[in-house]
Amino acid sequence: MFRGLQRQALRRGILGGSGLWTTVWVLTVGIKLLRCLRSPRPEILLSQKLQPGEGFVIKGLKPEATKSRRRK
Repeated sequence: MFRGLQRQALRRGILGGSGLWTTVWVLTVGIKLLRCLRSPRPEILLSQKLQPGEGFVIKGLKPEATKSRRRK
């Protein structure tokens, strides 16, 4: 719904020349920007440059079995 409103406001306001729809577009873009700025940034665990021809492997560890997951 929010994306559709923003798209319609862009079409009718910025491209169409309606002042009311331009205001709606500015408000929706502002809300989206505030949400983006408020969201937490992901934690970087490792940063390393690779040389040409180098690669890396990502492995996942199996979680330990809990009592409810163990089969008897």
